Amino acid sequence: VSGVTVSIPELDMGTMTNARGRFLLLNVPPGTYMLRSQREGFLTHEMEVEVKGGETVEADPALRR
Repeated sequence: VSGVTVSIPELDMGTMTNARGRFLLLNVPPGTYMLRSQREGFLTHEMEVEVKGGETVEADPALRR
């Protein structure tokens, strides 16, 4: 889904998904965080993600109406 706001609220970091529904958050420090996805017309979705130093994390949040 495009136009979804994806954020890590405790770090005050966020971005929006592109036309393909993909997103990228850069320079997230190592740790475990709640990843929040929001878009008007959909329920807010939260999922826990663990970020390890020097690694890329892939997350696929599922939005529901």
